[in-house]
Amino acid sequence: PALADNCGTCDADSSNDCVQDCAGVWGGDAFSDECGTCDSDSSNDCTQDCAGVWGGPALADNCGTCDADSSNDCVQDCAGVWGGDALFDDCGVCDSDTTNDNTTCCGNGQLDEGEECDGTLISNPSCAGLPAFENQLAGGTVGCTDSCTLDTSDCKPCWTYPCGPYGDSSEPGTLVEDFSFEPANQAALDIAGENNLLEMSDLYGMNAEHGGTLKGILIYQSAAWCPFSHSSSSFLNDLYLKHKDNGILVIGVLWQNAGRESATTQDAINYAEQYGWTFPTVAGAIPEKYTSRGGTPLGVQIDASNMRLFSGATLSKMSLDLELRTLVNRSGENDLPAEEGSAEFEACFVQSDDSSSQSVCDEGLACVATIAGGQRHCLTPCEVEGQDSTCGEGRCVSLSAGNFCFQKTAQRNHRCYDNQRDCAEGQGTCQPTAYDRNTQEGYDFRCKAVCDGANIGEQDSCANGETCLINSVGWLNRAGDESCEDDRDCTDGFSCMALSSGKRCAKPIGWCGVEAELCGDLDSGGTFNCAAEEAKLCTPNAGSSTCSIVGRSDNIPEDGEDAHLICSEVGGDYGVCHGVCLPELGKVNCGEGYECATPERGQELFMRYETGPDGNHVSCFRDGYQWFDHLCNQEEGYRCYRNLNHCAKPYEICKAVEG
Repeated sequence: PALADNCGTCDADSSNDCVQDCAGVWGGDAFSDECGTCDSDSSNDCTQDCAGVWGGPALADNCGTCDADSSNDCVQDCAGVWGGDALFDDCGVCDSDTTNDNTTCCGNGQLDEGEECDGTLISNPSCAGLPAFENQLAGGTVGCTDSCTLDTSDCKPCWTYPCGPYGDSSEPGTLVEDFSFEPANQAALDIAGENNLLEMSDLYGMNAEHGGTLKGILIYQSAAWCPFSHSSSSFLNDLYLKHKDNGILVIGVLWQNAGRESATTQDAINYAEQYGWTFPTVAGAIPEKYTSRGGTPLGVQIDASNMRLFSGATLSKMSLDLELRTLVNRSGENDLPAEEGSAEFEACFVQSDDSSSQSVCDEGLACVATIAGGQRHCLTPCEVEGQDSTCGEGRCVSLSAGNFCFQKTAQRNHRCYDNQRDCAEGQGTCQPTAYDRNTQEGYDFRCKAVCDGANIGEQDSCANGETCLINSVGWLNRAGDESCEDDRDCTDGFSCMALSSGKRCAKPIGWCGVEAELCGDLDSGGTFNCAAEEAKLCTPNAGSSTCSIVGRSDNIPEDGEDAHLICSEVGGDYGVCHGVCLPELGKVNCGEGYECATPERGQELFMRYETGPDGNHVSCFRDGYQWFDHLCNQEEGYRCYRNLNHCAKPYEICKAVEG
């Protein structure tokens, strides 16, 4: 039964006989796809389009629309959304809200026409480059407001250095110009700016206002050939190391080398190494206008808070040590005087002395002097002395012209009142620390910690272990104006005192402080020895160490008067205590361990002039060049002192008892 099919296969199974494919080939593998295409390639078989049509041209775009028209396929908008309706306006803002198109371009992160800034993009990021701060040494950061205008609230004029006018004298308080030196050693190079100069502005940028710790600067000038410079150059590094952590910077300036030629930086390096200087050393010269003389050795001290001359420099180790301590204590006390203007606390003038209404001050301010004869300033009037809401954080102070607002920022022992400042909280009460006998008025107002004069010698009313001491001027509190005969006529705490107006109940005003011991040496050399002892240092005005007498000298009755105490200046605000035995006081008490003694010739400290019948001091100087002892009352102990040109004798001084 076997048969051969059309493909030549011979078998008896007809079910597997070959057939023709769609191309008519017996046993071929071609087949027709859904679109009627006949071939043997399955990869090109037609498919359904998005509309379900086999082999159709329709396509679905990214928005899901199915059609055969590619011209209407959806696209992404400016926000990246397919088929979205967001559009960029002319300011480059992309959104679907057409109501805000082109109203403002601010906030698009780019500088558009009419904008000064946009976000962090700022057209002029430097305060110093702004027209409003031109030539004002401005500093700070320029910001950008929400309306794309410059925010200059952080810009400060006179930031990189105080603005002028600059002075041309060596007087304390002179504002120095931004002069410079050539840096020599590494300490100086570390401070110098990109211009490779050490400038005063570099030092100004190291003060507290700029985030630093610098309070005072000592600029010391020397010359390699000068033998007089050796002593001060030798001890200077010791003083620098002692005071640097308190805010003092020493700048060593080499003016000339050993050949008397202008020093080079290498000359300065060699000089610094010779004397072991570790502070910045430079080559150059201090501008002579800021010194009392030219040459060498010399020094000037500058307050780093305002770049004003604080003082010259006494080039003895002990005195300079005390002067640097004073500079630290008083740095910032004398801020730059306000320039003439119209705002609060600025200096002002009036057309006539009897009116403040014609001043240049802004509305609501009055042009008044805080002390008699002093500079006038624009101040805010207030009602209630003390705390007044009108003054904000300040204080309402009573002046002769009325009550006015002061800044409440003065620190203890710093100036107050005459600089429109009252004492800050906890810094004491503003008190005059000196007395003018001609005007019979107090002056040199400073913040003092006041205590009850009835508690003199006690510590209960003072803080930090200080003692209530009699003020250094002699100010008294009076209990009314009634007269008295003795202490029994006075209320508790008051004593019957003999005053110029008669006997009155009164008590001294006490100032809290530290008791300073008497020096006990009779000559000036001994005075400097005493200055090396902390316990014997006094600070008559700008400090809290006050001379005192402790106990009683031998053989002095209980009612014996104490010696007259004097704080003799030895450097800066510091002095040493001397007790003067005034003859009119009788037997004088110098305190335990001390007695009155007459200084030897050449050791005199305090002199008493001989007075003639006409009430004037007796002169012993004749013919323009001769001095005569016989012109003096030698029986009373008066002699001719050539340095005085008058007859005088020394006061007895409290001397430490030997042994």
